[in-house]
Amino acid sequence: MLTPQNAGSLIQATIGSDGRLHIRYTGDTTIVRSLTFSLLDRNHRPIRMEIINREPAQASLRLTTKTEFYRVVIEYTSGQTETVEGSV
Repeated sequence: MLTPQNAGSLIQATIGSDGRLHIRYTGDTTIVRSLTFSLLDRNHRPIRMEIINREPAQASLRLTTKTEFYRVVIEYTSGQTETVEGSV
């Protein structure tokens, strides 16, 4: 049986020279139903969001002047979810 891992160690986020935040999930995608990548403002409200349910497990979101944080919500095939947040 496959089980979810510690999600925090499976997320890579980098700011590109193109003004975008590139976020990637490096875990086992066979146990993932969907990934929701979001940019958040200082109050942790979503500014932009992208839902991925196919390969590759990554998103490239254009940063705004209000972007302070990012969030990745991982929904596993078991129904369990994990949320990872980080500062930009």
